[in-house]
Amino acid sequence: MTDIATVLKNTSPATDTAPRARIRRLVGECVGSDLSSFEKHELLPSFANRFVLTEKQEKCLAGIEARVFGEEE
Repeated sequence: MTDIATVLKNTSPATDTAPRARIRRLVGECVGSDLSSFEKHELLPSFANRFVLTEKQEKCLAGIEARVFGEEE
């Protein structure tokens, strides 16, 4: 199980993808229990390691962003 902070910490400029940048912003805004354990340890690290998200992954990430950021997006 890899924590999202570890994945984001081990980022070089060459591997800083659009999904990874979105996830970095998301994790920076989260406090307490904004993210479930599954999202923190399984879902977001797998998304961060992708260059392009599938339609289903994009919808899931957008849902998490809407929940964390509220209606400001």
